[in-house]
Amino acid sequence: MLSRFRHVSFRPFFVKYLETYTTMRTHHKVFHLLVLLILSCCENEPDVTPVVKINGNSISCNFCSEFGDIIEVEGNDIMISKYNEVSVYQYINGAINLKQTFSYGQTSGIQEITVLKDEMAIGVAGYSGTGTVYIYKKKLEEWSLIQEIKIGRMGDNFGNTIDFNHQWMIVGADAKWTNLAEGRAYIYRKEGSVWVQRDELLPSFSVIEGFGRAVALHDKYIFIGAGLAHQYQLVKEDWIFFKKDTLKMKKITHENNLFISYDATGGEGIVSWLLNDDGSKTFINIDTEFENMRVSDHGEIIELVGNFALVDIERDGACFLIELINNKWVNKLKLIPEENQSNSFYGMAIGDGFVVVGGINNLSNTNGTDRFVVNVWPL
Repeated sequence: MLSRFRHVSFRPFFVKYLETYTTMRTHHKVFHLLVLLILSCCENEPDVTPVVKINGNSISCNFCSEFGDIIEVEGNDIMISKYNEVSVYQYINGAINLKQTFSYGQTSGIQEITVLKDEMAIGVAGYSGTGTVYIYKKKLEEWSLIQEIKIGRMGDNFGNTIDFNHQWMIVGADAKWTNLAEGRAYIYRKEGSVWVQRDELLPSFSVIEGFGRAVALHDKYIFIGAGLAHQYQLVKEDWIFFKKDTLKMKKITHENNLFISYDATGGEGIVSWLLNDDGSKTFINIDTEFENMRVSDHGEIIELVGNFALVDIERDGACFLIELINNKWVNKLKLIPEENQSNSFYGMAIGDGFVVVGGINNLSNTNGTDRFVVNVWPL
């Protein structure tokens, strides 16, 4: 997530540390002078106020850090992340309009956006790497904050990945800022309109790097990506370790019992399966065009809706819309960058009759910063 702070003003970070420092009983003059020196260097920073423009089927943002790194779609709403903000745009009859923007402070970074009908969860990391999950509810076309959830472990990266249904929610905390072997996954159950913590899951065998990096919640089973993925089963009201998987799931997405994952076991590429009632998998064939192709590490990597999926293939510098036909994923449409845009895509989402993909425009600004672009492609 460090890349999401690439164009952030660092002055707020040093101000925060100076405030912390001045409350300490032990005073180190050298450290004090160093912080003051850094602050003085930051006084004359150029104005890099983000400039967002809507032009036809695209949204561009100058002076933005990773605009479009995470994208979600629910109905006509398109949620797009910027390093410390999430904006909701409305896409109706081919027109795009800004609807709402949620800001989380200069020293924060957006990690995850997950939406299910009228409920949205946004994972945000603070300057110390400690995460918070913000829950929003949609009413009369407006999204309103109804709950904040945090664990408070320093550097836990809580909220780096989220999945939920109407009853359960799982939140990953892969601890990437501290010790990668200390990742967790937290289980919440909805009581009324409030999410209440029910469990804290740890690796069930040896030391696992990045546990909680990816999660997927099914009605009866949970997958947690890290090293070799863990699978848990719902027994009455408890999630019990079921088995160690054979896949290294760096990204997992699913629709009901249809799953697709970025697997890093060997020949890095996409793997798909149907999840059976007994927890076993029935693997689905992948068109040879995509077998063992390295999926991009940027953004969402894979997005699945119904029988369609978006996959960013790094080697081809293109985003593919693939369709599940007769138990096989086949290429439906190849999306290539617009003129002057980088061949590296970021966030991706599938809507009703359109797809949304974020990337970078190679026409940089006068100060050399990137110009991020989100394109909406009608299907």
